[in-house]
Amino acid sequence: MKKIALILVLCMIYMSTGVLAASDMQSGKTNLPQGMPKKISLLDTTPLYAEPTYDFQEPLAELSPQDVEVVSTQLGDQNYASPLSYTWVQIHTTWLGDLWIKVENRKLGVIRPLDLDIQLGEETPLYNLPYAESLNGASLLPQNVHAKAEFVSPSGFYAIQIETSWLGDQWLLQPNVSNGIAETLSLPTATSPDYDDTMLIKNIQVVKFGERTFVKGDLVLQKEAWERGRAKPRGDVAVSGKLTFMDMPGKTVSRVPYAVWSKAGESLESSLFLPVNVDLSSVVVATLQDTFPLYFGLPLPPLLNLTDPDGKVLVGILRHYYTGDYSIARAWISGKLPGKHTYQLTLNFYSEGNQLLGTAHVTQLLHGPESPDQAGDEGGGTPYSIDIVGQGDWTNYIKVTIKVDQVSDHS
Repeated sequence: MKKIALILVLCMIYMSTGVLAASDMQSGKTNLPQGMPKKISLLDTTPLYAEPTYDFQEPLAELSPQDVEVVSTQLGDQNYASPLSYTWVQIHTTWLGDLWIKVENRKLGVIRPLDLDIQLGEETPLYNLPYAESLNGASLLPQNVHAKAEFVSPSGFYAIQIETSWLGDQWLLQPNVSNGIAETLSLPTATSPDYDDTMLIKNIQVVKFGERTFVKGDLVLQKEAWERGRAKPRGDVAVSGKLTFMDMPGKTVSRVPYAVWSKAGESLESSLFLPVNVDLSSVVVATLQDTFPLYFGLPLPPLLNLTDPDGKVLVGILRHYYTGDYSIARAWISGKLPGKHTYQLTLNFYSEGNQLLGTAHVTQLLHGPESPDQAGDEGGGTPYSIDIVGQGDWTNYIKVTIKVDQVSDHS
């Protein structure tokens, strides 16, 4: 009875404020984190709550699986894309106003129509829903299938719904897709400066299916990767990260999330099939960022020990590796000019005999100190962790020079 009475009270409140709430929704006054879909698809029956809280509370009602409109999230930009966490999401309902739901991030996403004919490259398990627990024991041998929908999540989990003649509509999680029309780009193996060859994505190809663009690749994780960062999770975990595409000027073109279930401490090999919504034709190399297993260690020195002749920027190069024709380094960078600016840098790497080993370019937005007096020897600005990409093998460099090519104001 208490639950029914509370629902009635909320209905009365909503009737008095519904016009204002509807006006706000129509005018787009929402507080959504960057990358959060404006609508999400509820995959299961979902309880509705009056507020987000860690304390026990009775749900006001439940919603069956359906698409709902997102109003805001509890913590803004924080944590909503982490595959192993959950997010409190405020949604709009037509009968109770704006209420809260608690969603596992791996299930936080949207189901969209898809019209593709794909070739399965290996025996592929089938799922009733686009998440791992719905595995139903059936599978398909390599064959052509028609895809009718996709589930896209900011967490990196991706699934495709296909039509079958014997089980109806079924879901595929990260299938091995062997076809693709008009391959547009092949890239060298992507890894992380923190993990070298213990965690990588190889055989990276950008392919077209009609008007859609996808990235195909093979995720490989060795047991040693779990020891590299000294963090030792247990049980089922999501091996995840951002496959980050970079162009020759050192600009990040796209960061594509990926996530695959695995057992902590065990090796893994898995196909990846990821949707991409930007033009990747300018990309020369890819790297792995925000990875899990998580590198959990202090940065190796030196820290911000390099600068340009005019003292506009500080750089500290940490770990690095060589792939294809490119070297990639993880580094700290900080701007010394007051305010927000976009810096374009050229870094030259030299051997002990002063021979040029390679060149890298960096394009990065930096938040400097509020005033010149706050700059000091350490810059006074916000330090950022970035990946530096350059041609040539300069992983054994002795000397680095930095030139600031351009500084642009950022409003």
